[in-house]
Amino acid sequence: MVKKNTIFLAMLFTLPMVTQAKAEDALKPHIVIDSPANAQVLKKAAIIQFHAENIKLAPVYFIPGRNEKKDLKGFGHLHVYLDGQAWHWVHGGEDPLVLVGLAPGEHKIQLELAEPDHAPIDSQTLTFTIAGDNTSHAH
Repeated sequence: MVKKNTIFLAMLFTLPMVTQAKAEDALKPHIVIDSPANAQVLKKAAIIQFHAENIKLAPVYFIPGRNEKKDLKGFGHLHVYLDGQAWHWVHGGEDPLVLVGLAPGEHKIQLELAEPDHAPIDSQTLTFTIAGDNTSHAH
């Protein structure tokens, strides 16, 4: 039988570790997609608004022989994947992503937060639908 005092002491000593782990997680860089909402139907263009926390998004990249990783601490950029394609593009700023000319139907965008050396830090995925062309043309 475990005594109440033993359980209390165990909880007392593990609480600071749990609190410290939560604080460290809160300070880790991460990406947040602000809009559109997941599964939202859009008319013609998808304007993806996002923000990064605990990191500055900028076109700063690690290039061996030209700069040092330690000098780039605190900076990051996005790898943007569309519809599960193997290719992606790099977005090095805080401006929204504007996607025009997508075919009607469902699309998926993944924003991967990366360090200047392209090592992934965090990732968020959003699914949205581009509505079909509902305009009528007079002849």
